[in-house]
Amino acid sequence: RTVHEDNYPGLIAQVTSLLLRFQDDRRLDALRRSSRIIAISNFVKGVLLEHGIAPERVTTIYNSVGAMFSADSGQRQSRASIQQRSPKRSICILAAGRLCAEKGFHVLLRALPSVISKHPGLQTVSAGTGPFENHLRYLTNKLDLGEHVSFLGQIPFAEMASVYAGADAVVVPSVFSEPLGRTVLEAMSCGKAVIASAVGAIPELIDHGRTGWLIPPEDSYALSEAILRLLGDSSLRRLLEENARQS
Repeated sequence: RTVHEDNYPGLIAQVTSLLLRFQDDRRLDALRRSSRIIAISNFVKGVLLEHGIAPERVTTIYNSVGAMFSADSGQRQSRASIQQRSPKRSICILAAGRLCAEKGFHVLLRALPSVISKHPGLQTVSAGTGPFENHLRYLTNKLDLGEHVSFLGQIPFAEMASVYAGADAVVVPSVFSEPLGRTVLEAMSCGKAVIASAVGAIPELIDHGRTGWLIPPEDSYALSEAILRLLGDSSLRRLLEENARQS
């Protein structure tokens, strides 16, 4: 018997919190009774092993993102796709994902003022919805970022490749242990430079300084410095993009 996301919807994506908070939960019992378990990252595998799952029963198989997320798939629409949805700016940073506290979009907002002071043409685009959206909009107004931040809402999955293609860089500022980090995979597959928190499985996906840039979680200063580094060094950005595309 194999336990995977297709068999137990959302189980693997929540496995860390389940194991830590609900050790007697029947879903954990299902894991313990399973003859084989597919973990979507070595991080998830490690959590399973810490909670008594025999290592020989766990195999890591990373999720794929599909051919639609490639460096060429969104090029025809490219930047125009984002500009049609947001004010026209010379530089675009994309943050995609569910708008919840765990995804750390508030960290990105707090990092922006120092970046904008040096790059006044910066536009940051959020693609997604969620329970934290009202707070993020409040924080955007409080930090006087209204002209530089756009909330696009939920983007159809089939259109996300063109949204990635229109960004100069993608930021994944998660503040919790990501079981995988699908946004990282999608952005890298599209050949984008990614700045992401070094949490959960994300360091398995990004080779710091070669295929992307890792930062400490919940550190707005480190994030602003990383964004400035990439925006100020086009050679580094191109290197990360090329290596991400090939990884």
